Amino acid sequence: LDAQQQLYAVNGLLELRAGRAASAISAFERAKAITPSAAQVDACRCAAVFAAAVQEGVPPARREALLGQGESELRNVGKDQVTALNMLGVGWWMLRNDPKAPEATDGRGATKASRGSNALGQFERAITADAKDVRAYYNKAAVLEAIMAEAAAKASVPLPVFRGAQNE
Repeated sequence: LDAQQQLYAVNGLLELRAGRAASAISAFERAKAITPSAAQVDACRCAAVFAAAVQEGVPPARREALLGQGESELRNVGKDQVTALNMLGVGWWMLRNDPKAPEATDGRGATKASRGSNALGQFERAITADAKDVRAYYNKAAVLEAIMAEAAAKASVPLPVFRGAQNE
C-alpha cells in the first residue's frame, strides 16, 4: 500500500473503532480507489459494511441497502464469513423489528415476514459454515423465541408455555 492509501485505511479503521461505520466505508472506498486490487482494504471495507448494517439508528432504507451489499460481498470476508453471516442475520432481524421500516405492498420489496426469514436463513448459513461456532445457535434461538412469543400473544387460546409459565 502506498502512503496515501495507508492513511485512508488507518482513517477507516479509526472511524470504525469510533462507531462511525458509514465514514469508515467512505475512507476504505477512497483507499480502494487508489489500488483496486488491495485485498486488505477490501476486507476492511466489507467489515465496515457489516458493522454499519447492525449499528443502532441506521435508517431502514439504508440498513436494507447495506444488508444487500453485505450479502453480495460475502466472498470478500474470507475467514470471517461466520461472523459476517451472523451480522447479516442480526441486521435483518433489526430491520424486521424496526417500526419505521416500510412494509412492501408491491410484492417486490421485503416484508416483515421475509426479513425474519432472511435472518433465520443467515443464521442457518453460519451454522452450516461452522457448526462448532455457537453464536449462530444463540442468535437463531433468540429469533425463534421472539417469533413464538409473538404467536402466543396473538393466539386466542392461552399458550402458557410460550409466555414462560410452568406447566402444571
